[in-house]
Amino acid sequence: KSAAYKRFIAEANPDIVFSFAEADAFIYENYCSLKQNTHAKIVTFIADDTYGSYLENKTIRNRLQARRFHKMMHMSDLVYGASEMMCQAYQREFGRTVIPLYKGCSLGAVKKSNNNPLRIVYAGNLLWGRSDILGALAEALEKVNKEGITASLEIYTGSFVTPEMESKLN
Repeated sequence: KSAAYKRFIAEANPDIVFSFAEADAFIYENYCSLKQNTHAKIVTFIADDTYGSYLENKTIRNRLQARRFHKMMHMSDLVYGASEMMCQAYQREFGRTVIPLYKGCSLGAVKKSNNNPLRIVYAGNLLWGRSDILGALAEALEKVNKEGITASLEIYTGSFVTPEMESKLN
């Protein structure tokens, strides 16, 4: 909360601030500062089950993040979630409305052919059972590729990968 930060907030005087739901100290302190020093509405988007991941690991840091997250949910003026299931879970947990917000796009013409071998690329975290789904896909590809590689799966993630997950995904 340097003088430059306070000056920026005063000059910007935001009406709405959008943030992903992560309870690191920087974001939490911004929520507190914005609530104290502006009339800005805070809109929070829950893209992944970060709260659940804080609860899974009982370190002091994660317990602190779980407490911050709880406070941030109540400081938020509007909360969106990435799926209906996630919205329902967070509504039960925090006793507030969480609205589904989906991303999407319009697709152009369908390709007449595909790469050989076909590359399947996943970029994202491995929460909410995604590692299980990707593991099942990897297992199916292993069967499909017995007589030669026709498809591959590439996974790019910032998630912590346990040895068990790595074995399933490889």
